[in-house]
Amino acid sequence: MSAVHEPPADAAAPAAAAPPGTRRRCTGEVLLEAKNISLAFGGVRALSDVGFDVREHEVRAIIGPNGAGKSSLLNCINGVYQPQQGTIALRGRTYRGMNSRQVAEMGVARTFQNLALFKGMSVLDNIMSGRNLKMRTSLLRQAMRNPWFSVAEREESVHREVVEHIIDFLEIQAHRKTPVGRLPYGLQKRVDLGRALAMEPQVLLLDEPMAGMNVEEKQDMSRFILDVNDEYGTTIVLIEHDMGVVMDLCDRVVVLDYGRRIADGTPAEVQHDAAVIRAYLGTTA
Repeated sequence: MSAVHEPPADAAAPAAAAPPGTRRRCTGEVLLEAKNISLAFGGVRALSDVGFDVREHEVRAIIGPNGAGKSSLLNCINGVYQPQQGTIALRGRTYRGMNSRQVAEMGVARTFQNLALFKGMSVLDNIMSGRNLKMRTSLLRQAMRNPWFSVAEREESVHREVVEHIIDFLEIQAHRKTPVGRLPYGLQKRVDLGRALAMEPQVLLLDEPMAGMNVEEKQDMSRFILDVNDEYGTTIVLIEHDMGVVMDLCDRVVVLDYGRRIADGTPAEVQHDAAVIRAYLGTTA
């Protein structure tokens, strides 16, 4: 019988898990930077002189009370809105007057709080639609039986392989042929994430990815977000109201209130910031 070796008495004890709000990733240089962003709709000012940056491989949160301007800020970043003032730069390249497709071609993908999936199409086809930016063969050439047909066929095969990998990654293989409208809400959120991943973004913008989910669905989505960051190397910016999720997932947090930035720092720093406490609770206590 083999001997059982006891650890030496002075062996170091296992390191304790880092408390929420303190876990850190190895982040790189500034990848995305917004400076002095101001946005108004008529007499209503949605954003006033807002600025923040996102580092490569970071999970960055934007939080704040309802109506703080969080979604408006994401809409400025991905080209849905054009701010009246300020600049946004990706890898040092400032972009102005670009629509959302042009911004997506630069490497910025987006999911929305209200799902915008094709409910009658299958999971596979919905995620495949995210490959549109990567396709080089036109629909007309794909439909014609000529020398271009074989090219289109090979191209589709390559894109389908990418999509199948995403389906496996998100653990929705059993639903790949199911119309999205028949899926539970939590799985529809995964399909929305998969479609954004199909664009192979450098920066992934997630607008309330946990909204409407139960505890188990939130745990699953949190795991997938961390895996996207780790395995795909994708930098993530997310809006989230669940502070437990923010504390567990994010490296840094920027806080908005009435369209202005009131705090920016680690989750632990932001959690104890007096201005943030006032914004959420209406008190300094």
